[in-house]
Amino acid sequence: MMTDPGPEQASANIREQLESPYTRIRYAGEKALHRLLPIAQGDGIQNQVVRSLLLGCYNGQDFPIDPASLRVLNRSMMEDCIALLLMDSAPAMEVHQYVENGSSVFNGMAERWQPPSRIQMQIPTSEDETSEVLRTLGKKSLQHLIAVAQGFSGQCRHIARFLVACYDGCRYPFDPTRFRCIDHDLFLECIAVIRLLYETRHGIDKNILEGASVFNRLIQDWSIEPYSADSEAVR
Repeated sequence: MMTDPGPEQASANIREQLESPYTRIRYAGEKALHRLLPIAQGDGIQNQVVRSLLLGCYNGQDFPIDPASLRVLNRSMMEDCIALLLMDSAPAMEVHQYVENGSSVFNGMAERWQPPSRIQMQIPTSEDETSEVLRTLGKKSLQHLIAVAQGFSGQCRHIARFLVACYDGCRYPFDPTRFRCIDHDLFLECIAVIRLLYETRHGIDKNILEGASVFNRLIQDWSIEPYSADSEAVR
């Protein structure tokens, strides 16, 4: 016979829910979203990149992103973008639903969206405050994801498209909602690769032996077509 939990057990259940990893991820992601929204309304390069990421989480098929574009952001913006991606990888609801009049807000941003190839980036060349730990973890994750992308499952296809976008996101941008289609551990490795791209400030292909050949083989093996705003190539 089932009975209602007593006050102490009910309180413990609530604490467990509040302290669960996904609850913390959603809380951090929602806070990050509301910090990023005002930035997305501006006209500078950082504003355009933030706007692109928000729209990518809103509708990544129509608004794919260049992961390398995150390198133009300052570190606090970058961390907020990571928090948003973490929340959106297993969403309790769609990103616009966290915002009052969200559909109208995001549709307004959509009218100002630019394809990745049209965002003229000036990526910093300095490596101030970069983390050797993050670079090391990122390189290990990159090597593992390349091995995964050489498999044959649907999940492998999503990983391959992500890696190719990290290699050349102007020609092969990525739909970030695809992160919802891969295992959480693999998604965390994708985040490590994004951090690697940010921390090293140079092409992702420079982190592995014969990198350009490896990435071009992924493009060939998975028949990944260059993106056009007038085509379905990214889908």
